[in-house]
Amino acid sequence: MEDPRVKYLLEDLGIYERAFKMMIEDGASAAEMNDYIILSTAINEGAALATFDRDLAKRAVKRGIKVVP
Repeated sequence: MEDPRVKYLLEDLGIYERAFKMMIEDGASAAEMNDYIILSTAINEGAALATFDRDLAKRAVKRGIKVVP
C-alpha cells in the first residue's frame, strides 16, 4: 500500500455515469462494464491506457485516450 508507483483512486458516481453513457453510445453489453469504467477513469484522470486488449484500445482511441504500447 505504500508503493510510490501506485495511485489509489476513490471512484465517484460520475465515473459510473460516464461509463454507462459510453456503453449506450457504443451499444455495449453489461459484460463490458469493467472496460468502460477503466475508460471513464482514464478520461477523469487524464491518463494514458496501457493494454493489449484490442477492443479496449479501439474504444480508448475513439475517445482521445492515449494508448500504450
